[in-house]
Amino acid sequence: MENWGGKLGMGDDEVTKDTSATESTLLIQKDVEAPAVNEEAAATTEQEDTETPSAITAIPVITQEDKDSGFRTMSIFTVVLVLVAPCIGFGLAYAIYVISPSSYDAKIAAVKKQDMHWVFAAAVVVARTVAFLNFYPMILKSQVMSGKAGNLRANMYIFKVLSPDAALSLPVVLEDEGDLGRYNRANRSLHHFTENMGFFVVGLYLAGTCFPAPTFVLACIFGLGRVVHQVGYSSEKGYGNHGAGFALAQLATLILEGLLILVAAKGFF
Repeated sequence: MENWGGKLGMGDDEVTKDTSATESTLLIQKDVEAPAVNEEAAATTEQEDTETPSAITAIPVITQEDKDSGFRTMSIFTVVLVLVAPCIGFGLAYAIYVISPSSYDAKIAAVKKQDMHWVFAAAVVVARTVAFLNFYPMILKSQVMSGKAGNLRANMYIFKVLSPDAALSLPVVLEDEGDLGRYNRANRSLHHFTENMGFFVVGLYLAGTCFPAPTFVLACIFGLGRVVHQVGYSSEKGYGNHGAGFALAQLATLILEGLLILVAAKGFF
């Protein structure tokens, strides 16, 4: 075989070096060959990404198990507040009545004489309607956010950005941090007041015709509860601090309704 290295002006040593260099390059290329993709691991990662809260949308993703649990809990809660709570209110109202029956019987008899007990009963129907309309959305809320969602729960609505690009059609929620968050929650408390004040205003007049002093006390408790609710909700912590105010206002409302039930019952029976 002819020595092509010699013809090209290269010695035997140089040819050997070039061959070694070529072999080394091939070995390096083989070593850095792209690793095989683990499709199973990639699929798992993609699934995890869809199950974690989005930093962009700030809407936590809840599991189906949490949805089922929330549905059961809020369904029971709604039934109790709509059907059982008025019985508690009636019991407390009756306790007020038995303190001095003679002070109230004549006024109740006057209501019955004019068939106004029908109006008292109508107000109770409205009160239960308001209660249901307020608490039924809580069942649906349990499918959107958990009880641990904190101030996110102040959102009555979830909006979205309209965009031809589906990736930009993101949910829009209330700002819940800093002064903006406090301002939003203060107004959420005001909205909650307007959701419930209709019956209370009507109930004040009706109950006041038969139980004037107790009605005044209940109005004070209701007012205090609403103030505590708003101040607590608009605090730095927000959600959770409004609970005491809600309880006070709800208690006053239930007792007021109980007084109406008492008058209606005496009118019918």
